[in-house]
Amino acid sequence: MKAQYRINWADIAKCQLDNIYCHIKAGSMNAGKEFKKEVRLKVLKLKIFPEMGQEEEQLKKLGQGHRYLVQGNYKIIYRVEKHEINIVSIFDARRDPSSMEKGINA
Repeated sequence: MKAQYRINWADIAKCQLDNIYCHIKAGSMNAGKEFKKEVRLKVLKLKIFPEMGQEEEQLKKLGQGHRYLVQGNYKIIYRVEKHEINIVSIFDARRDPSSMEKGINA
């Protein structure tokens, strides 16, 4: 059996997820709950398949191997380090990609 990775959420990523949830639930409580649930389910899959996300081109210059998963209009940005998955940001993909680096803890 494959070793499972531990999931760590950066404080900023938790805050971003909560803000997105609040924004979505303002339109529909069910849609807000569903979004948060889907993000968490995708992140849990990383425990077994840590490299399932694509490399994030916008963050390659940092040299830390940032990867991402997509949920709706958002990218779940993460790094794989030893046996840990570090969720570093939830980025709105409708925004300017060059602003992605802001808020990423290097």
